[in-house]
Amino acid sequence: MKIIKKLKSHLKEHLVDATAINVVAVPVSAAMETSKKLCELVSRIPFVNVKPIPESISLTTRLFAMMLTYLGLGYVLSKGRDFSRKLTNIKETTHEGLQWVHDTLYLIIFNAIINPILYSLSSLLSGTSISSAEIIGGTINLSIFSLIAGWPIGYAIDVFKDLTGIKPCERKSYPYFIKKQKLLIKIILAIFLIVISIGATMLVYSLIQN
Repeated sequence: MKIIKKLKSHLKEHLVDATAINVVAVPVSAAMETSKKLCELVSRIPFVNVKPIPESISLTTRLFAMMLTYLGLGYVLSKGRDFSRKLTNIKETTHEGLQWVHDTLYLIIFNAIINPILYSLSSLLSGTSISSAEIIGGTINLSIFSLIAGWPIGYAIDVFKDLTGIKPCERKSYPYFIKKQKLLIKIILAIFLIVISIGATMLVYSLIQN
């Protein structure tokens, strides 16, 4: 019984971590990897010529990445982050600036390894060809995304654990008026954040079509 209880606890934590990651990563990644203006800006770097990820591959990649996040990729990202934070003595009470630096660098490395693989697999799944310039462009843009989203993703993981009753968030910047709310109110807030994320993602792809 103890083993089953422990497994259920780990599964719940994994699902919450995966949801927190997707809430931030999906809409922002979609916007970054399909941005023509960002690719034009990056292409100004000498010897760099990159292109935005095509819409069909971007959408497939986001759905594929979201599925993999729930199937275990989110667990790898979250536990890898926990291990790295422990290794570098970064805690929730550590200055937010240092937490931002750590989470940003960690996410840059993670994206640089994972995203080229996801783009290639998504190209095969969607039946759309993708060039090396597009793969490099998407990967570079998501490295830039990591500069923006490294801290928010780490923050979202800590906050969602509090909103779902897994573990109190001890970050100094976490609003006390949210921390003191009843669990039901916190769960409603978590659902609200998920709905906002879905709406933002839909907006990104509708703007591409227009």
